Amino acid sequence: MALVLQAQEELVKEGKMKDRYGMVFSSNPEYAPLQKLYKDQLKTLTYFFIFKPGCHACSGLASNLKEFPNVIPLQAAEGKLHSWQGLAPTKKASEDTLNDYARDGTVPVLVIVDPYKNRVSRLVGKQSKEKILETSVNLLKLRMKENRK
Repeated sequence: MALVLQAQEELVKEGKMKDRYGMVFSSNPEYAPLQKLYKDQLKTLTYFFIFKPGCHACSGLASNLKEFPNVIPLQAAEGKLHSWQGLAPTKKASEDTLNDYARDGTVPVLVIVDPYKNRVSRLVGKQSKEKILETSVNLLKLRMKENRK
């Protein structure tokens, strides 16, 4: 993995690859302050993971969410609550939540909330860690841009 990170860093520095998240994920100390900033800022977001037990795509998304802070699993089906290893205890999704974010019954749904700006991003289906991170960073960038005004 270290070789991949080093290669990505070199490609970004040479301008051959876009640094899509505004930072390079590497162990290079020169990027440490920026990494810490984003990592600290990610803790200010809340991730609502709406799922149904037995859903294959839901299992994949749950696996990708283990490294993110403040993930709240919300079960969209009746019955015994399903727990995900590495995530907070599951809660039952309210009817209002389902009507707002999973009206057609499609799962999984990931709702990323920035409580400071009352802004929400909604991702449907199994998402990669990169896509979740990209969406999260975009929310944070919007917040920072508004704070500068």
